[in-house]
This record gives sequence, structure tokens and C-alpha cells, in this order.
Amino acid sequence: MQKSRDLPFDMGANGGGYYATTNGYNSVVSPELHSYWLDLPARYLEGVSLINNYATQPSWFGNQSFSSTERQRPLFNSCLNIKAQGKMYPVTYTMESTRANSYNAGMLYQYGVSGSYLNAIPFQPDWNDADGASRRAWWSMQPRFEGEFQALNFIYELKDFKDIAKHLSKFSIKNVRANLVSVKRKLDWAARRLASGNAPKQAYELVKGATGVAAEVVLTKNFAVDPTVRDVVTLHGQLAQLVQQVQQEFFDRGKDVQSSHYTEILSETQSLVPGTRNNYWKGVGTVQVVKFTATMQYLYDYKVRDWIDALKRYYGLNVNAEVVWNALPFTFLVDYFLKVGQAIGYMQTDPNVSLRQVQYCESLLSTASSGTHYLGGTGDSCALINGTAASSGRLITGYEGTWYQRIVKNPNKGAALPRFSLPSTKQIGNIAALLRVMW
Repeated sequence: MQKSRDLPFDMGANGGGYYATTNGYNSVVSPELHSYWLDLPARYLEGVSLINNYATQPSWFGNQSFSSTERQRPLFNSCLNIKAQGKMYPVTYTMESTRANSYNAGMLYQYGVSGSYLNAIPFQPDWNDADGASRRAWWSMQPRFEGEFQALNFIYELKDFKDIAKHLSKFSIKNVRANLVSVKRKLDWAARRLASGNAPKQAYELVKGATGVAAEVVLTKNFAVDPTVRDVVTLHGQLAQLVQQVQQEFFDRGKDVQSSHYTEILSETQSLVPGTRNNYWKGVGTVQVVKFTATMQYLYDYKVRDWIDALKRYYGLNVNAEVVWNALPFTFLVDYFLKVGQAIGYMQTDPNVSLRQVQYCESLLSTASSGTHYLGGTGDSCALINGTAASSGRLITGYEGTWYQRIVKNPNKGAALPRFSLPSTKQIGNIAALLRVMW
């Protein structure tokens, strides 16, 4: 099947292109009364009731082409959808004013077109860039009997913060210079060891330390966790009933077709110039995003566990590779950059589950937009665009091109490769604070 059509500017679903006065509120709001997200929906509805100006619809027309394979519902089918369209959405916003102790608000305001259509032409992403995401999708969607709270992972993740607290208690501004001298001494010692050809011994010590931690995990499980679980048997009969009930529900779900989804942003680039003064919350420029999505429908058979094993599985009281990884010192710092722990967790399948795949598909969606965008997280601001919550990079008015392709295929069952990502601003702050505390 193939279809195509021309697309006029999308003026939004609110008021058919009408909007409230430019400065609907444009007011000084008491800092004690600026409950942003609670107030915005009411402000938006009030703006709809007061629409009194008309936004002229641009004469530019975009286009859309759609093609797909034949299918019999509810089967998946492969398709390709390419779209280019102008947008001029109404926006309701609240932001901290550049004036002291005041907040400005715009009520259902509609901005004129800015930006270039050429910067928003739909572009075809490379499916090769989705190989890692495809692997992670398959493993992450495997049905597992487990709860949201995994006790051992939680316990061993806390151990790093215990070490940080210990160093914090010893930290003193007066000792900063002594600490730096100690660091230099350690580095000089390491350099001399490497220069003398003792690098293999250093590697041995590293492996020895890692295996020592793993052994500690196993011993803790065998001599502390398991006996405690056995004690729980006599004290918490109601807990047994709860776990058995959850396990039965998991067993029953496998008889009906289940759907799982996995989504990952493959790339995202923004080139936005913020506005001046009270327009800092929005910016003009371009945004490009490529998103991967996988969907699987399946049935599964589940071999019911005895309640003690089910309890340990449900609350994460069994040792596995992910637990051992989290037990190693400061692995959360590695996971800031390379999601090793997440990849290991994906690979921890449930041996009592036998999957029966019904159908599977993957899709890529690329979006290129040019014009006025919302700058989420910039200052103290929030907004509704076309009546829905705005996130960073959301187009307010301008041009947008999308390229979407869905392919029915067999899943990629290769190993779940760790995903690389740059740490967030908050994580960078955590690293800087940790380095100061530890050294």
C-alpha cells in the first residue's frame, strides 16, 4: 500500500489558530504562589476561554508519503512513513523573571515562524547504529519472575557510600596539602613499580582483589542471607502467601499473549541559541534525534518454584553476575559512562521461564526540527506546548521532518553490549565531589 498527501501548517488543537492576548498574564507573581505545574493547566484553560486574536496560517505546504506491506490484523507489518510539516503551536509558560522576586507568565501565546525548512528535511538514520540497541532490546524484554526491589544489589550498592562517609569523617581543609602530598607519593610508587617490570604483579593484585570481593559475596549469601531466609519461614507465614500469590499471577500471565517494548535514544543533538532577558526559556535553532524502538509479543511457560526459592528470587536475594559487579568498589562510577551493570542485568534470564515468541519488530524514528524550541531545565521555567507538558528541545513553532521505518524481523540475540553515554551534569558533580572527598 502506498499513499501521499500535502500537509498545511499544523496550528495545534486548541482554538483553531486563535490564542489569548500576547501578554495574557505577563505579571509579577508572588514567589509564594508560583506553584508552576499545578497552575499551568488552569492557566491554559483560562487562555482557551479568552482567545481573541488570530494567528495567520503560513502558506507553506509540507508533504507525507506512506508505504507498507500487506497484513492481516493483528499481525505486525513493515512500513515507511516520511513527513515534513510546519508547526505553530500555542504555548503556556511560567518562568522566573529577570526582575527580582517576580515571575512572568504567558497565556496561550502563539509565536510566528522562525527557522529554515532546509534544516528540517527528513533524514534516514543508519540501521547499523542500532545494532547494540537491538541486542539490549531482546534481552531486556525477556520475562522474569522478580520484584522491583532487589535486596543484594541494593546492599552492595550502598557499600560505596559507607566508604565515602568514612573518608568524609576524616576530611579536613587543614589536611588538603598533606592529602595531595600523599597522592603524589602513591603515584610515584606506582610509576616505579611499572618501570621495574612489575606490571604483571599489579594485574595479579587487581584480579586477586576482585575475586576476593566475589568470594565475600558468595560467603555472605551462604552464611548470612540463606539462614536468615530460613528463619523468616517460621516468622512470616503471610509473606509466603504473598509470594505464592505473585508467583501464581506470573504463571497465569504466560498463558495469554504479552507485549513488551524497549526504547533507546541513539543520538540527540541540539544547536539552540537562547533568547535574551525574559525569553531565556526558549531558543531558536535546530534539534535532531534518532530513536530506536523494539516490540515483542510472546507467550511463556513458567516452572513454579518452591516458596523459599521464589521469595529469594522475587526480592533479589540470589547471587548473580550483576550482584558481584555492584559489589566491586565504585562500579557505579563506571556505569556513569559505560552501562556495564545494566548490560549484565539484561543477560540474567530466568531459567524457569521458557519463551515462545509470537512476533517481533523494530523501528527507527529520526526527527529534525528547525525554529523556536523550549529549553527544558533552563533556569526556573516550565511550559505546556499545545496543551501537553514540554520537554527540552520540543518544537514550539517552525518546521519538522520525520523519517519512520518499522521492520518485522527476527530479534538480534547477540550479547547485550554495554551502552556508552556521557554522564549528566549531576553525575559530573558527583564525580567531582567524590574525588575531593577521597583524595
